Amino acid sequence: MARLCMVVVSLLLVGVTSGCVTSDTLIKLNRDGSGIVIQKTLMSSEMVSQLAYMMQEIGKQVTGNEPAERQAKEPEFFSEKDARARAAKMGVGVRFVSSRKIASAGMEGQEATYTFRDVTQLRLSQKPEAPSIDGPQPNSTATASEATFRFSKLPNGHSPLAAVLASPGSRSQRTTPKDLEVTPSGALKSPTAEQLEQAKKLFAGLRISMAVEVQGRIVKTNSVYQEGAKVTLLEMDFSELLSNDAMLQQVAAIKGQNLEEAKELLKGLRGFKINLDPEIQIEFSE
Repeated sequence: MARLCMVVVSLLLVGVTSGCVTSDTLIKLNRDGSGIVIQKTLMSSEMVSQLAYMMQEIGKQVTGNEPAERQAKEPEFFSEKDARARAAKMGVGVRFVSSRKIASAGMEGQEATYTFRDVTQLRLSQKPEAPSIDGPQPNSTATASEATFRFSKLPNGHSPLAAVLASPGSRSQRTTPKDLEVTPSGALKSPTAEQLEQAKKLFAGLRISMAVEVQGRIVKTNSVYQEGAKVTLLEMDFSELLSNDAMLQQVAAIKGQNLEEAKELLKGLRGFKINLDPEIQIEFSE
């Protein structure tokens, strides 16, 4: 019974936090292909309080006659245990270094630091990950869109990196999107008012960013989002979308939260830095 309740709570946690989580990933890359990953994840303090209360109430029902102090124990979000476990999902050779609690503008969360030996072994999710809780966790059936990397060293001392953000076949899928609701005439089917409100709740507070900062000088890149030694691979601030009803309707029509289709629609909108090339090339030197 306790295990079943924990699984239900975990699934609920992922669902209700999908629209109020911000995720920032920074990859600091050395010229030998090793480096550091810094991940910052934040969730609204109000949502943290609501989830903690909900889980305590369920905990009381599960524990029954167990001591009151155990019943009253608050669940811990953004724990070091969580951060350590995440290293295994990020690829071979990734090691947990440290984590700390952070807070900003009504939000709270965690900053975690990892080292990696070989950037080509990194597997980083482009989607924000809701905080988990201690106890049995459900196996996720969703396949997160992962960023992968290729890296080499040239005879002239330059180090080319290719960040692969698009899944195989995604370019062809864009020309004939299968995840959009269409009418028999082929036009996009407008979402209902209820679906639009659900979309606003989903996207409120949702922000994703991923960037690479090389330890050296960038010689060339096909990305337009370069600032010094830093290149933004992806930045999507969905709060900017909430005031654009026309665009929101198009995004709400996408089934299955298809990230590649969302990128296509949102490119150029304020708050979004999106490279539609399947690979982002960065060549750097000392």
